[in-house]
Amino acid sequence: PSVEGRRLPGHPEFGYVNITTFSEQTPKALERTLAEIGASDLRGIILDLRNNPGGELGAAVAVAGRFVPPGPVVYTVSRRQTVPYLAQGPKLDVPLVVLINGGTASAAEIVAGAIKDTGSGILVGERTFGKGRVQKVFLLDSGAALKLTTEKYLTPAKRDINGQGIEPDVLVALSPEVTARVLLKAPDLVHDRQLQKAVELLQRSGKS
Repeated sequence: PSVEGRRLPGHPEFGYVNITTFSEQTPKALERTLAEIGASDLRGIILDLRNNPGGELGAAVAVAGRFVPPGPVVYTVSRRQTVPYLAQGPKLDVPLVVLINGGTASAAEIVAGAIKDTGSGILVGERTFGKGRVQKVFLLDSGAALKLTTEKYLTPAKRDINGQGIEPDVLVALSPEVTARVLLKAPDLVHDRQLQKAVELLQRSGKS
């Protein structure tokens, strides 16, 4: 499954949703997960996009639409035209923190960039990978395939993040060894300092 979620152990008022990749099934899987954890009754959600390499553009737009207001999620730019992809909603009215790192790329950066540019949540962690190009695969008669870069994408604020990445709002670094360890298990509030910071930020938002 590309989406897993639960009430955060020790903090059942907060939900934790981990999206590992974006496929055609991801938007429906997200809906099931949000329903299972009772998202509308939560005091906050932590969306974990760390080490998510991306995937389907359409899936990323649909997922972002649950977290950002109506309007552009991303623009694709080709030689001929600029095309906006719009959030369809409905937007969850719950405080949001998004976890990102250097393994957050492509479609995952579309979601993170839309949340950052629209002010819909707080990004915590490390700068993302910086893959802002759209590729298409063309099948050849020989049975081989050719992958070509056909477009670039821009965030809602029309920022080109290719090679630049997206900077977190709150920088919290983890070593590669710790990152690999904490992402292999259930949410780890003992060793995962990025997750700890996310909980702290949600607790502050509840007091404001």
